[in-house]
Amino acid sequence: RNPAIKKILLMAPSGDASQALVAKSLAEFEGEVYIVNGLDDEVVGADAGKRFLAMTKRASKKLLVEIPK
Repeated sequence: RNPAIKKILLMAPSGDASQALVAKSLAEFEGEVYIVNGLDDEVVGADAGKRFLAMTKRASKKLLVEIPK
């Protein structure tokens, strides 16, 4: 945890990192979370943004922007 970090932006979030660590960190983060994902993204998949948004349990603000094809 770093209390100095108040906002995070995830652009085309990927599952390459440790899923357990990412899920734990996002679940505990209390700041603002912004996620941008392309609906035609062949690398991370169209549902990646929704998966990561679901991990943000304690965020004070959550926004998912899905970019159409």
